[in-house]
Amino acid sequence: MLVEKQYIGKNEINGINRSYYMLKKNDFYGIEIVEEYNDKLLSASEYFTQNYESANRLAKLLYKGCVTLITFINILDDYVSMEQCTV
Repeated sequence: MLVEKQYIGKNEINGINRSYYMLKKNDFYGIEIVEEYNDKLLSASEYFTQNYESANRLAKLLYKGCVTLITFINILDDYVSMEQCTV
């Protein structure tokens, strides 16, 4: 499976590096967050839209807000619900 990744940014808080990516697979866009702990990587990713602008906007918000893996899915769920209400 090939997945296209667009690097959004990286931040470091309390010694944990987090990298943020926007993903594209076929016609769907998503987001991946990768956390680096010493020599280990943990990641979470989710595809949620066919709209490039929506995925890019959320990826940048997550990066600027230093969102962690623990809160990522909850924030994504809230964002998708909010987007559906505005349609």
